[in-house]
Amino acid sequence: MMEPGFIFVILFHVIFAIVWIGGMSTLLFVFIPSAKNALPEKQLVNKLMTVTQKKLNNYAYTSMIILLATGILLAIKEKALITMFTFSTPHLALLGAKSILFLIMITIALIRTFWVPNMKLKPEQKEKLKFELLITNVTIGWIIIILSILLPII
Repeated sequence: MMEPGFIFVILFHVIFAIVWIGGMSTLLFVFIPSAKNALPEKQLVNKLMTVTQKKLNNYAYTSMIILLATGILLAIKEKALITMFTFSTPHLALLGAKSILFLIMITIALIRTFWVPNMKLKPEQKEKLKFELLITNVTIGWIIIILSILLPII
């Protein structure tokens, strides 16, 4: 039987993955297209996006921290914290791939939040780059979800 504490770790891990990846997906597929259709001026869209992204960043970075902590606890429980990077079994390969993709997502999020705004680019170029990074992170996030679904099977 699974320990109650372990069940809460899994629950938090899943909830905060939903918050992060779901938030990015909603931003990409619903909010951005709606803002572009509803607001007549591109400046208003950009201002709304900036304010919204700052608010969402609080949830995203909190989710990242909790996902990192719960992911480490889950790996310790499975005795796979170090061995997952050996890719010696299909299960460890999935865990290792998930972990590497997660670190890539964190890197992209940090670049999108802290580096892109300070780049010497025109505002339109910055918005385009931030949008492309968002697409990349959403794609990687859904790949991680698919890998997570496969974990109990393999």
